[in-house]
Amino acid sequence: MPQSIKAFIIGAQKCGTTSLLNYTSEHPDILGHNQVEMSYFSDDAEYKKGYEEAWTRYYNSSNVNNIVVVAKNAHIYSNEKAIERLYNHNPKCKLLFIVRNPVDRAYSSYLMEKNVWGESGSFDELIIQSLKTKDDWRYRVYLELGIYHHHLKRISKYFKNNIIVIKLDDLKEMPEKTVKYIYYELNVDDSFTPDLNKSYNVTNKVRSEWYAKKSAKMLREDFYLKKVLKSILNDSITYKLGQYLRNINRKKEAHEPMDPNTREKLVEFFRPHNARLSGMLNMDLSCWDNLEMFPISNE
Repeated sequence: MPQSIKAFIIGAQKCGTTSLLNYTSEHPDILGHNQVEMSYFSDDAEYKKGYEEAWTRYYNSSNVNNIVVVAKNAHIYSNEKAIERLYNHNPKCKLLFIVRNPVDRAYSSYLMEKNVWGESGSFDELIIQSLKTKDDWRYRVYLELGIYHHHLKRISKYFKNNIIVIKLDDLKEMPEKTVKYIYYELNVDDSFTPDLNKSYNVTNKVRSEWYAKKSAKMLREDFYLKKVLKSILNDSITYKLGQYLRNINRKKEAHEPMDPNTREKLVEFFRPHNARLSGMLNMDLSCWDNLEMFPISNE
């Protein structure tokens, strides 16, 4: 019998949501899914088929006694219809909202788009253009997703006191303490320690941008070959196949740092938004306004 979702991991692209899903799912009393994202609440076609079919697709487990079911979808926090559907599914669901320095998140998001989907153009040029126009998809993905207070206000309309905000810095710098705090909030044994040495959803440089663009086209949902494969294979296998195609084009090499002038522009853009978020959470986020360059994270 399908069990309702009791915890949902949200947060922007490249904020550590995949890592948190894997760390929490290792707990013997927590059931997670193998897919990178659970799109049931955000995908109209999936939602129309009902939760029972989604349960079979993502979990398909009969061992659910005293189990906390956890799901993850990074972008759901920017989709009010999906948030409302989740609320209707379980109004007591706890949202684990991960936030990251929006300047670093924007650059990491760009690197992923470039290495995985074949994004063209330099980050500096794209950001300058996006800051001027504020109406293209790059503005929404690189900048708007980092204006966290807008999204927090939206989801607070539904879940109010059931939102747990986690900083990616805390997950990286004190992972055991952070994960055990989440276990405590989910009312499971917080003496359990997952394997925190694993890295998930790492963004490496690519060997060939041409290959990145071609493989990205093949892996899009509307590509005919992927449709055929998904009709034959389950989601877990098609995901692993996609990861294999991407991984053979990756190499371990440091990314170039962000241009200091671009960083300064982004810090100034996000400064008032960070202040709003800090006030809402009563949390000191002043370190996000630092112009100092940090090592590029693969997260």
